[in-house]
Amino acid sequence: MRIAKVLKYWKMVIFISMAVVFYSLAVWLVARSAQYLSNIETAALIASFTAIVTGILALLKEALWSWVKSPRLAIKFYPYDKRDCMTLTFNITQKGPYGQPVEIKAPGQYFRLRVYNLGLGTAEDVEVTLEEVQRLEKGNYIIDSEFMQLRLFWSHWKQTRYELSIPSGVYRHCDLGFIVHPDYDNKVSPPKDEGRLQFWFEVIVRPTAGRTSLLPGTYKIKVSAFGRNASKVMKTLEFEWKGEWDDKLDQMLDKHFIPKAGFESGRAAEEL
Repeated sequence: MRIAKVLKYWKMVIFISMAVVFYSLAVWLVARSAQYLSNIETAALIASFTAIVTGILALLKEALWSWVKSPRLAIKFYPYDKRDCMTLTFNITQKGPYGQPVEIKAPGQYFRLRVYNLGLGTAEDVEVTLEEVQRLEKGNYIIDSEFMQLRLFWSHWKQTRYELSIPSGVYRHCDLGFIVHPDYDNKVSPPKDEGRLQFWFEVIVRPTAGRTSLLPGTYKIKVSAFGRNASKVMKTLEFEWKGEWDDKLDQMLDKHFIPKAGFESGRAAEEL
């Protein structure tokens, strides 16, 4: 944890180090020249070098300070943290056979990513995108062309915000996807494909063409996060999805939705 806090301020350390180096270089140059100069000339040289260095730092201050304060995003997935992966109940209202509203309560399991801001400045208008899906075929990962780039929902903000600000030292949850109990899968989500249980990505728009769900298989998925003032970062997750259900989430992760690479182990730390 201490190392993480030190790394958070590494840009500021570089900024201060640059100032120290510039002033030290000026002092060294004056010291080397002092033996050939009078006291008045030495004092004038010191003043000149100090003014030059200060001027250079002043000209670069805005750019350097903007670089120092820039946000730095990181995507993490803690499958064994109950705040990130949880069992819940979907409450869906649909029309009955005579047009009357019918409420469906379906057990489900939800999977969420964390988007951290490890920089010093606030990351503005951050969005998260499902960039690519690769499926393991005969020992090689092949890009699944049925998937297109689609944005994911921020948790608890579905109806109001598609972009969020993330202050320094804070994370926001993003909904990656969900699994619905097989008895309800064709009611809460579009009908099952080939009769097999699917993992549904929680995308903002489900296009009529292509796919937004995973059939059983082994996959690599790429997810990105970026903002108006934050550079794009990528996260690759590799997992096996067997298309089966277990009421206990730990058993699901051990037997049916099996993390392989790119996941964090254990629970998330309470602070950055």
